[in-house]
Amino acid sequence: HAVPAAPGPDRPPAFPSEVGDAVHLEGGKGRDLLGRLIFDLDPALHHGGGRRRGGEERRGSDLGAALDERDVPWLAVHLPSSQREGDPQASLAQDAAVVAEACEIDGRVTLVGHSYGGAVIAEAAHLITNLASLVYVAALVPHVGQSATDASREVRVRTDLDEAITVRGEFLALDPAKSVAALYEDCTPDIQEWAVAQLSTQTITSFRSRRRGPDVPVPSRYIL
Repeated sequence: HAVPAAPGPDRPPAFPSEVGDAVHLEGGKGRDLLGRLIFDLDPALHHGGGRRRGGEERRGSDLGAALDERDVPWLAVHLPSSQREGDPQASLAQDAAVVAEACEIDGRVTLVGHSYGGAVIAEAAHLITNLASLVYVAALVPHVGQSATDASREVRVRTDLDEAITVRGEFLALDPAKSVAALYEDCTPDIQEWAVAQLSTQTITSFRSRRRGPDVPVPSRYIL
């Protein structure tokens, strides 16, 4: 489990309590209330893909501290498809397998997914025997047989995020100059600067992989 880190170049600036953007999670401690929260996104409450992986930049966050204060245990998962220039063939199934492995713990778990992370928790759910519930935060939720790309095209409204996405060979990336308007517009300038520095890539394969995992009979919530 991570411990809070002192502010620095690898840690986000202090966040106003109402701002949830650009928060990084690693792990937290606390008693099991409704099941451990497993965050399938990075940073939490932000985009489910395309963020830097590993290292001290993942230590400490206002969200993590808030969960710890409420004795809610949590863990964030590093998705293979979002490693900076990692394996270009990293797929939705591989991401789901990593999430399922992270859930091999005592007690029940709640999966939380944002953006592409929604597709991952939907795919992983049937693999997790101790699953308590699913929480989708502004997430893509493909039906069985659909990909995250298919789900994103169901709403035919072009956004600033669409304008910011670029293709680099077998990876998707965000244009730093356009990412502020797309994702960080409500953040303070110091948070915007820090968040842009965390941008990474996402494999095209992961977005085009079709969901195979069936729906499971657990409570689920969708939050905007």
